[in-house]
Amino acid sequence: EPSTLGILNECIFKNAIKAVDIGANGGGQNVNLRFTNNLFSNCQNGISLTNVTLNRSITGNTFQIDNDKPDFASNCQDENPDISSGITIISTQIKAEIAQNDFVNMATDWKFLGLAIFQSNGGSISKNTFTNNLIALSLGYSNQISIEDNAISITSLASSDKTQFSVAYANNIRITGNTFYNSDLNYSSLTQTSSSANIAAVGVNYASLINIKSNDIIGFENGILAFEVSNSNIGENNIKDAWHYGVYALGPTN
Repeated sequence: EPSTLGILNECIFKNAIKAVDIGANGGGQNVNLRFTNNLFSNCQNGISLTNVTLNRSITGNTFQIDNDKPDFASNCQDENPDISSGITIISTQIKAEIAQNDFVNMATDWKFLGLAIFQSNGGSISKNTFTNNLIALSLGYSNQISIEDNAISITSLASSDKTQFSVAYANNIRITGNTFYNSDLNYSSLTQTSSSANIAAVGVNYASLINIKSNDIIGFENGILAFEVSNSNIGENNIKDAWHYGVYALGPTN
């Protein structure tokens, strides 16, 4: 079976459209490549994995953008030139940790998505730090993923008007022990953008077997929003200074 093997360690990637892009046409190729302590600066896409099996960890990397990032709109093939992302994983079996990475947005336009996972299974996302991300984690059509002990912070410099952990069409997802802090306790995002009540620290839609437990959430429009979620548990979360609701569940079933 074809595979890649090795360590990508202490490398610096700057201004790349896709810094590291690994994919397979047939699917199932083993990616025995460990990503450690690399810097991805002002890249439109840091690490992209598509249709593979990730067998080794992604740890200790920094994904950051600032106002010096290139204008990727000049790339005619790009479908969404305004959004930059740290890690994008699509149609992949995740058999390793994604841990202790930093996702940092220092740009004023606020268009940075930390971690996106779609149509994938397995893995652990733990002890990562997300600072001023438009969306810290976007997770869709995926199963059996543990999301633990991550730190998400929003400063008053430019508030995000998106849900930080956005989960949809997913099963068997564990969201525990994470810390969400929005220092914009004056909710300038609400007054500046007329933010709706559909924005939260954690938002889950059309999902089942979701465990949202023991998270600390301070200063968001809503703490936890759940829509059409079944056979799930939301409990023992510490939620303070929510503008609308601490926890709001619409159409839950067991």
